[in-house]
Amino acid sequence: MLDNPPAAFRLGTTITATLDTTVAEEIRLPESAVLLRDGKPFVWVVDEAKATVSTREISTGAPAGTSVIVTSGLEPGMRVVTAGVHSLREGQTVIFADGDRS
Repeated sequence: MLDNPPAAFRLGTTITATLDTTVAEEIRLPESAVLLRDGKPFVWVVDEAKATVSTREISTGAPAGTSVIVTSGLEPGMRVVTAGVHSLREGQTVIFADGDRS
């Protein structure tokens, strides 16, 4: 919403806008991606160069429907396994469903 637009302001006018609130990045995963071990949450992270997986402990926030909000342990852009997490083992080779290995 534009607060106090000038009288000359018309629809289609080019403006410069600045966001005045902080936007927090959020990583959400489906619940099926989280593996609990000894009461701690883990996910399988994919090493894309080797096409292998390894577990990584994460911290989570409050559940968000069928998603889990990851508060630490992952970085944006990391590839995480979201299905079959109970049948994987450390260092196992995986195949990408989308065929992408980049």
